[in-house]
Amino acid sequence: MYLARITLTAPADASGPGLTAALAVDLIWAVTSPHDRVEHVSARAAPGRIEIGLFTSSADPGTAAGLARRACERSAPLAGWTWTATGG
Repeated sequence: MYLARITLTAPADASGPGLTAALAVDLIWAVTSPHDRVEHVSARAAPGRIEIGLFTSSADPGTAAGLARRACERSAPLAGWTWTATGG
């Protein structure tokens, strides 16, 4: 199993209570497919960002990046958020 780390960063003009770690996990799961071979997703929220741990059985280094990109593109709560992915 591979661990990839994704950091989601809120837009500079974000206001309100922000995104919860639990919602971020749900948004990642919503864009996964069996092809992604995701085993587990965990998250931790901090002011202005969410740190996500993505465990996958895929050896493709683009898996985490693809999931982060799809979540930001397809999920209204992540509109304007940016992401960086390492590992996995």
